[in-house]
Amino acid sequence: MTKIKMKRKTIVGLIAIAAVIVVAMLAGCIAEHAPTSVIETPVPTELETSVLTDQDSEYIAWVAVTGYSIKSDLDLITSACDRSDYNDVELYSEMLNEDVTEALVEIRQFDDVISPWLKPSKIEFKLALRDLQQGAYYCKQGAKSHDNADFVTCGDYLKSAGTHIKRTAVLAGYRE
Repeated sequence: MTKIKMKRKTIVGLIAIAAVIVVAMLAGCIAEHAPTSVIETPVPTELETSVLTDQDSEYIAWVAVTGYSIKSDLDLITSACDRSDYNDVELYSEMLNEDVTEALVEIRQFDDVISPWLKPSKIEFKLALRDLQQGAYYCKQGAKSHDNADFVTCGDYLKSAGTHIKRTAVLAGYRE
C-alpha cells in the first residue's frame, strides 16, 4: 500500500467535521425540550507528522461523509421542530435512525485496516453513532406521543453523542 504523509491536524480537521453535528444536536427542537449545554469543538494545534495509509484516508473520508449525512438529518429535524411539524419530526428522526444504523454496519469495514493510532478515535465515533441511534428513537417517540420525557431522553443521548464526538476528535489528535 502507498503511504501518504500528512499533518495530523489535517486528518483531525476532516474527522472534526463530525463535530459540527454537536451544534445541530443541541439546537432547535431539542433545546426547547431538554436543557443542554454547548460542547466546544477543540481547536487544532500543530502536531507531529504521521504516516497515513490509504485505508486511513478512506476511513477519514467516510467519517466526513457520514457526519455530513447525519448533520443534514439533524438540520431537517430542527427545521421540523421550528415549524412544530411533529409528523416531519417523526419522519426525519426515522431517516436519522436509518442513516446511523447504516453507518454502524459500514464502520465495521474499518475494524482491522486502519492504523492503530486511529482506532481509539473510531471506537468513540462508534459510541457516538449508538447514542445518535438512541436519540433518534426517542425523538421519534416524542414526536408520536408529544411526551416531553421522550424529548428529554433524546436530549440526553444527543449530549452523550456530542461528548463522544469531542473525544473522537481529541483521540485523533486535537488538543484543547
